[in-house]
Amino acid sequence: MQKFVPLAAASLLLVLAGAPAIASEPAPAAPAEQGTQGKDPNRMVCKRVDVIGSRLQAKRVCRAASDWDSQSSSDRQSLERSQTQRWKSE
Repeated sequence: MQKFVPLAAASLLLVLAGAPAIASEPAPAAPAEQGTQGKDPNRMVCKRVDVIGSRLQAKRVCRAASDWDSQSSSDRQSLERSQTQRWKSE
């Protein structure tokens, strides 16, 4: 217990000494400024895509942001169609 008190006091001093440094960091950019920077549909976006049939292997695929958006939209429509479609058994 006697060793714990000086250790706790020292850690408290370190935390309090670092608080003004944390508070003086510049604020992040406004959302309007961030939004205009990342909306270019022609920018290249790279994603890690898992290889089917392997737990460890993955490929890095780079495409334009508009291509990723259209692929995502197509996948979403296909999923919704398969969930709402009724199958007739013969």
